[in-house]
Amino acid sequence: MLVGQVIVNSVIVVSQLLLVSISFYVIYRTLRIFHFAHAGLYAFSPYLLYTFHNILGLNLVGSILGALIGVCLLAYLLNHFIHRHLREKKASTLVHLIASMGAYLIIQNMISIMWGDDTKAIITCTPTTYSLGDAYFTTIHTLIVVISITLTVATVMILKYTKYGMQITAVGENSDLSSNLGIHPERVYTLAFIFSACVAGIAGILIGIDTNLVPTMGFHPLMMAVIIVVVGGVGSIRGVIIATIGIVTIQNVATYFIASQWQDLIAFGVMLLFLIIKPEGVSGKPVQDLKV
Repeated sequence: MLVGQVIVNSVIVVSQLLLVSISFYVIYRTLRIFHFAHAGLYAFSPYLLYTFHNILGLNLVGSILGALIGVCLLAYLLNHFIHRHLREKKASTLVHLIASMGAYLIIQNMISIMWGDDTKAIITCTPTTYSLGDAYFTTIHTLIVVISITLTVATVMILKYTKYGMQITAVGENSDLSSNLGIHPERVYTLAFIFSACVAGIAGILIGIDTNLVPTMGFHPLMMAVIIVVVGGVGSIRGVIIATIGIVTIQNVATYFIASQWQDLIAFGVMLLFLIIKPEGVSGKPVQDLKV
């Protein structure tokens, strides 16, 4: 395998996973739950795009906006009718986790019923291919990298330097205390769900355009996001970024020595090593001190 192509592939995959991992991180940072329904939101958005653009014949930009509005609405409904109700009942994080897994299965099966299990393609034409030395990439790959960098920087800035980001940190640490300080936790939860769904929806659309659609397309990115958040440190967005780059680089370099189908095993192995040797992750709170 050519070195240049390995580097280009790593940049593309890092960009793809960063969007999923950061959106997953925002939910965990705020609610302290592993939101498995996030995988359903990731898959639901490109299917909405497929409906608006390929079936109804709307223009691509309008279809993308419609898909993002739809996935944000679904995220709002998930929070309002499931997690908000569970919070009012003082349910444990395990109950939230089980409810989120159930929501994911419902969304996935709903996609299968409405659109079928066969592979769908949003863009049927062959994308323009560019070369950089001995490496090749397409227009959509370039778009993925640019949008990923832009949204990552924007998310970091929002979380670190805005009132909304400070409220997320406060509510994530102690919702009762933040309420006494004048912060409305439910409003923060709603905004976190909508923001993370929008970013995950963008990721799903970009990957859907690049690799086509299947109902289960969100599960693997979700598993990688869980690994990345654990390795990066569940309380640190900087750690999430570093972990994404590190894990993807290790996976792609390893393809020199082992078959590519073992890449997931490598990622899980890295996570287990961190849990044993450095449980706090690259930068963050120790995993054993956190609720899942």
